[in-house]
Amino acid sequence: MEFATQNGPPLARGVPARSEVPWRSRAQRAVRAVGEQLGDWLRSVRFTVHALEGRTRGGQPLCILYAGGAPYRHYLRGLAFADGGHEHALGRHWRWQLGDLASRRGADLRATRCARALRRALRAESSFYVPEWLWSEMPLGPETARQTGNTWTKIRKFRLVSTVTRDPAALEHFYERMYVPLVKASHGDGALFMGRDYMLRRVANGEAELVSVLQDGVAVGGCIVVYDDGCPRLFSLGVLDADASLLRQRVGVAIYLYSFCYLFERGFTRVNLGRSRPFLHDGVLRFKLDRGAKVTGSSHNGITIEPLKPSAALTELLCSQPCVGEDDDGLAVMFFTAPEARGPTPAPPAGIARVVDVPLSAALARHPRAALASCR
Repeated sequence: MEFATQNGPPLARGVPARSEVPWRSRAQRAVRAVGEQLGDWLRSVRFTVHALEGRTRGGQPLCILYAGGAPYRHYLRGLAFADGGHEHALGRHWRWQLGDLASRRGADLRATRCARALRRALRAESSFYVPEWLWSEMPLGPETARQTGNTWTKIRKFRLVSTVTRDPAALEHFYERMYVPLVKASHGDGALFMGRDYMLRRVANGEAELVSVLQDGVAVGGCIVVYDDGCPRLFSLGVLDADASLLRQRVGVAIYLYSFCYLFERGFTRVNLGRSRPFLHDGVLRFKLDRGAKVTGSSHNGITIEPLKPSAALTELLCSQPCVGEDDDGLAVMFFTAPEARGPTPAPPAGIARVVDVPLSAALARHPRAALASCR
């Protein structure tokens, strides 16, 4: 498969990209990473707090006390409430004030942002920790495209071809007309955006490029591929104006497949698929797992989730949203099941060895960590 390349040749086949990244750029990234981690630690003790209220999909009233930033707050509302619920701002509070605040609001559940390095020191005994993001990878090989059945036939039917570019005008067009609209359409108020300057800087430094999908000569989709430590990462995807008709024409799938083939032809044997939320029903995570992705790790930040009182709403929420949790033994899939809804425990995603089946009852809803310990 041939790929047109604009503004310079791609990196040499089989050569780790890290060797081509200037040492100054790597040092700047390392300093930024340290600064971000320190900021995460500070944000783990004082928060902007909201009460999230509404009805679950089963019609039960639910109240969540959430302490943390906006993107995860909006995502949690989408998970918990049938119509997104509503929220009340409660101001800034220290971590040790959250218990009394939750009691005064009559909250069923408390969700608190926490740096992973501090989760043991800061967690309550009855809480469990869920990472904000999961990382995943998949192998690249001749069989990558064949696994998709007749998908290539459909891609060709809709006249979708690919080019690779570092052209600033193409990058600006991708960011404004493809990336931002798709993220807004997919995540609404919970959208978390890549910075435009960050994208342009990585490309200008030779650390990234744009795989663009065209239809009849018009760019309709694309993906920023970042080269970190010799492993390419699909960092940000976009579809022109988030057009649903283009998505039905397999533009989103074409972005992945053309990126896979391009990287394989350059000699890479694996690709990092970027971040996904840790809830097993999340569409992005399911899309990646269905295509052979393997979970390889988690972000440095997460959410501690603490059930506060037994309720039908709490049981419904926990049972309907299996997730990937993390403890001292690493990642584990957590399935909460009510006594009347017992069934076989599904297999975990690739890359996660443990499954924890937590049977809920009035007592266990209050102490899920004790249930976790008993199920290992």
